[in-house]
Amino acid sequence: MAHTEERGAAPPVELSRLVTVGRIGQGPFEMTVEARESERHAIAARLGVPEVRALSCSYRVVAGHGRRDFVAHGQLSAKVRRVCVVSLEEFTETVAERFAVHFVPAGRATDDGQDPESMDDVPYEDDALDLGEESVAQLALALDPYPRKNGVRHEHGVDVAPADADGSEVPDEAPSAFAGLAKLRDRLQ
Repeated sequence: MAHTEERGAAPPVELSRLVTVGRIGQGPFEMTVEARESERHAIAARLGVPEVRALSCSYRVVAGHGRRDFVAHGQLSAKVRRVCVVSLEEFTETVAERFAVHFVPAGRATDDGQDPESMDDVPYEDDALDLGEESVAQLALALDPYPRKNGVRHEHGVDVAPADADGSEVPDEAPSAFAGLAKLRDRLQ
């Protein structure tokens, strides 16, 4: 069955857990999001991974500094099947991440060159925060873009220790910029 969307309609959300701002109040509000099997299949398709075996995220949400702003502190836990970029073998990656995001009403979210270490502004609409969608977004951010199975080494390339002109191995620590100039000076003399 073909899926058609209206122009401008939001794409479907694989994991939605809406919490109305009225439930949060001033309080702390705590909630754990657990993805069901059907949701994990949809998340795997969205993220382009073979399988999401487990996904849970515990939240503690408190009122922010501004009116109708909320700060969510989360602890993400997931097990994801990945494909190694070197060997093309599947393996399981375990993800455990802590994060904090700043939920603001849609239209107030900004990304005007703010400090990259500051909390991300996440817009919400209709007086509801979607902690499920945020869980998927945080998982996407936590996944290694170039997954590599433990112990797998590339036969030719970056994993092979470089050799100097005389055939000796170059040490792992990066040489200073002046070391190369010193070698050049010695050759010219």
